[in-house]
Amino acid sequence: MFWFDDHRVIMSVRDLPNGWQAQRDEASKVILIDTASGALEETQYRGSVECFADGTIVLESRLAGVSSLASGKFGDPLASLKMPGNFLPSIGIPGTSCVPFTYQDGFLVVRLRPGDGYVKRSTDDLKQQYPRRVLLVEDAKSRQLAQVDIKNSLAPIDISFTYLTYLESYFMPGATGHGFGDGGILFASDGTYTRVPNDPFMSELEHHMQGNAVWWLGQSRAQLWFFRAYAAYWRKTGLYLIAHGQRVRIDDQDLREAAGFASDGCRFFYERLVPQKQLREPPRTPEFAIQNVCTIGSAL
Repeated sequence: MFWFDDHRVIMSVRDLPNGWQAQRDEASKVILIDTASGALEETQYRGSVECFADGTIVLESRLAGVSSLASGKFGDPLASLKMPGNFLPSIGIPGTSCVPFTYQDGFLVVRLRPGDGYVKRSTDDLKQQYPRRVLLVEDAKSRQLAQVDIKNSLAPIDISFTYLTYLESYFMPGATGHGFGDGGILFASDGTYTRVPNDPFMSELEHHMQGNAVWWLGQSRAQLWFFRAYAAYWRKTGLYLIAHGQRVRIDDQDLREAAGFASDGCRFFYERLVPQKQLREPPRTPEFAIQNVCTIGSAL
């Protein structure tokens, strides 16, 4: 699920309100959702949307258990996209570009926006040189601008970050579902960076309450967290906003998928799972929701 423009989101679905439901071996349909009206629009594409940015779409399809990627400008036929090595899970920078990572000299390398240079992340191949995993920020001429220590236990191919137009910076959250490390990292294309500390309450939830969490950074550095509890602490599941030194849970349902923040850094669009209360053992059905954290935050 990704923002298509300022008011629409693009995503893949397995069923539609008109009664269509994908068969077991049938590819998902790609649709556009108007976040204001809720209107759905089918597109010409089939598959799982892995990335959408700057008019480029990347789709994954799976045949006989084998995944393949195709990419191209939205509206045009797509061409096959080959990934370096086995780096299929992460392929782009939301809000920036859909480009494959490359692997070079023990680093996972990703190109930033045109003119902004590169980010390199050390892998296990460089443990002797970098005992603690690092990010290297380089300019377009490969001159090092910054070296940032990050938590060593993150997956060796994980390099998940987003360009935030409203902060004119790249953001790498510290939450990975397996520990928060030193917090998030917010860095500009000139190599200057700041650390964004984790919210202590959310860190406590993840480490001691059998669950995991992810987080996003909005306008004015407001933090939006989602925590999912797996066992006894299920009542803590929900979407939390941390702004102006205060914390409030703005949704108590399970989050299925999120497009993140729109370009204004205020509107957050996601799909949640809601119980059908009329059934004795209710299954959960998905529904779309949007929150304006700027409006909510101003009321805190």
